[in-house]
Amino acid sequence: MEEYPLLSNNITRLVYEPFHGKIYIGTSEGLCSVTVGSSINNQEDFGKVVAFPNPFKPDMGQVVNITNYPSEIAPSSAKICKIYDVSGQLILELPRNKYQTFSWNGDNAEGNKCSSGIYFFVMADNHGKVKRGKIALIRGE
Repeated sequence: MEEYPLLSNNITRLVYEPFHGKIYIGTSEGLCSVTVGSSINNQEDFGKVVAFPNPFKPDMGQVVNITNYPSEIAPSSAKICKIYDVSGQLILELPRNKYQTFSWNGDNAEGNKCSSGIYFFVMADNHGKVKRGKIALIRGE
């Protein structure tokens, strides 16, 4: 225990905080923290990229989130996610939001509502890896 001295050997609780890569150790004498690895914000690999909810209903206030599963944030090297319609026309380029995911409200780049249908997302990282998926948009329910 010399490298990470505890306030007490009586550990009451452990909590892992993935965004900073820390373990918080609650003891009978107080709280300590230990950095155990890289933070989740340094995620570089694509896992399974998912869009949820899918289908989504923007007329009911829903927004679709496109993210890396299971980490729930996009790789840090993925800066833009593009949305296309079934004809291959670019609808919108989505920047990362404050939650490190991509969110789409169902509008196109001009701010007009996209119609019900199937749309495709394409997310690429700085290393040339590409992930694609489908999104079903439902209007009027």
